[in-house]
Amino acid sequence: MKMGALPHDWASRGVMLLEFDVLGPLRASRDGVPVPLGAAMLRRLLATLLCTPGRPVAVPTLIEALWGNDPPRSAHKTLQVYVLRLRQAMGEHDRIVHGTGGYAATVLPPELDALRFHELTAAGRAARRKADLPRAGTLFQRALDLWRGPAYADIGDAALVADEARRLEEERLLTHEELAAVNLALGRHAELVTGLTEMAELHPYRERLHACLMLALCHAGRQAEALRVYQRTRTVLGEELGVEPGWMLQRMHEAILRGDPAEVVDEILGLDGAAHLPAEDEACIGPTAVAPCHLPPNIADFTGRHEMAASLRLSLTGAGHTMPVVALYGRAGAGKTTLAVHVAHRLRETFPDGQLYIDLNGTCPCPSDPAETLAHFLIALGVDERAVPYGLEERGKLFRALLAPRRVLVVLDNAASEEQVRPLLPGSPSCAVLVTSRRRLAGLSARSARVGTLDPASASALLARIAGPDRVAAQPAVAAEILRLCDHLPLAIRIAGAKLALREHWRLEHLADRLRGERQRLAELAIGDLSVRASLAADYRMLDETSRRALRLLGLLDAPAFAAWVLAAALDVPVSEAETCADRLVDAQLLTCEGSDGDGRFRYRCHDLVRLYARERAELEETPDDRDKAIARVLGALLARCS
Repeated sequence: MKMGALPHDWASRGVMLLEFDVLGPLRASRDGVPVPLGAAMLRRLLATLLCTPGRPVAVPTLIEALWGNDPPRSAHKTLQVYVLRLRQAMGEHDRIVHGTGGYAATVLPPELDALRFHELTAAGRAARRKADLPRAGTLFQRALDLWRGPAYADIGDAALVADEARRLEEERLLTHEELAAVNLALGRHAELVTGLTEMAELHPYRERLHACLMLALCHAGRQAEALRVYQRTRTVLGEELGVEPGWMLQRMHEAILRGDPAEVVDEILGLDGAAHLPAEDEACIGPTAVAPCHLPPNIADFTGRHEMAASLRLSLTGAGHTMPVVALYGRAGAGKTTLAVHVAHRLRETFPDGQLYIDLNGTCPCPSDPAETLAHFLIALGVDERAVPYGLEERGKLFRALLAPRRVLVVLDNAASEEQVRPLLPGSPSCAVLVTSRRRLAGLSARSARVGTLDPASASALLARIAGPDRVAAQPAVAAEILRLCDHLPLAIRIAGAKLALREHWRLEHLADRLRGERQRLAELAIGDLSVRASLAADYRMLDETSRRALRLLGLLDAPAFAAWVLAAALDVPVSEAETCADRLVDAQLLTCEGSDGDGRFRYRCHDLVRLYARERAELEETPDDRDKAIARVLGALLARCS
């Protein structure tokens, strides 16, 4: 079967369709009878494939989903065995197909509850736009009834599954909001108060949800409680995020004070008057004036880099005839995103028409498609999703036209390349763009700024803010050693500080002792969803095979600084070729160049944490014989130079 093809005629042939449920614990069934999936690895494999039904998932992505960053050497063959067992469990070989792009699960929309959920919510929104509110409410409720718990509830921490689960949970919450808005428009106020109160407590930042609760309380004769909801939400947003409530909450607050909350119902419902137009005119409705703020929360313990942050704000707000574009680059865990988000929050008043933010997934196997990103931005700017043009070029034209008269800051986080970023640039001098990337995007007409490690004072201050100032002040020498073992890398320092804060009975000396052992240091620098090893693994995946091998062999040499001839000997290639390979590792922020030696050849330095990761990969991927030969070549070259 052709990759991605779906057998749409199965039902007409009388073939029983399988059912896959992911809106809760993963399960599969045929005619109501559970399909035994058996081992946890099979369940994880099926869950990963169901994240992109009908579309291939690359083999490296599947291997990472099954084994994380430490797959066995037999991972490819074992994956094939798991695929075979999964096909046997489902009883249909063509359910899991293989092609050049990887493996794909062929699934019809009626067979997957996540696809049925999407269809029902889309139909509900269409009914809402046509002012058929009873039907919209029924469809939204049917969509929510499909849920049995958190999406993929019993699947572990596979990155692709976790991302899809978060996306589905966001859609679920949005549907709850839309159902609440429809029921409010239908006059069902008092019966909604209890449920909305519980949801608002669980999601303190969802302003539309709080606006619905305020409206329900007001119509239930509880105006004072509605006003208290506004004050409480405003306090939370101010203290935790440093922002004021958005236009919807403010409009609801003002309408309640005036005694006429009904005037805001259409805005909460998302109609804005469009529902009363003839159907043939709906596609002609222009984008509403929307000032989106997509920024993640500003980090509370932002430390150091204040001069750099001030310089960035100046660069992004300077008057001129060209649009300011600033590109931050640096190694994994250096704090590029933290710095960009902090600066963007400080510029909200300067860019009152909105702050667009998106993670471009530049270190993932499949970075975000610029066309899909533009569609996301256009909808956020008020364009009806049915009016979004087809194709990258047309979407880019509309995006630039919409932003031409506005002052909007666009934050493009974790970019993969210049090609991914260029279509997302507004072009208007009234806007500004802030980009972060592992690599320096030299092909952009942008001011580049390297984000390095923290200086000792800032690193110590960060550790103190997370772990507690008294603990750090009591053992300054040990704290300094912990920071050195963390490479003064913000991500590593945050992990170390979080471990100390979590384990109050630990002395700093205890953590330092655990970090001193090189073989377990990377394992120690992980907590929750933060992991230095995972960040380095993302960089490693982006390298070509020659560069990966070069990094692995450098890890074997246990030499933090080295000349180009050392790498040439390890790889058994000419020095010029070794320099080219080293430059690629410098571009990937895995090495730094420290000038040249007496022969005029460049010298390089490998960061300690990178060196430890490289050694792990060498021990996993290089045979003992290959490792011994590489070290022997380096020693031979050293003896030749000394003789």
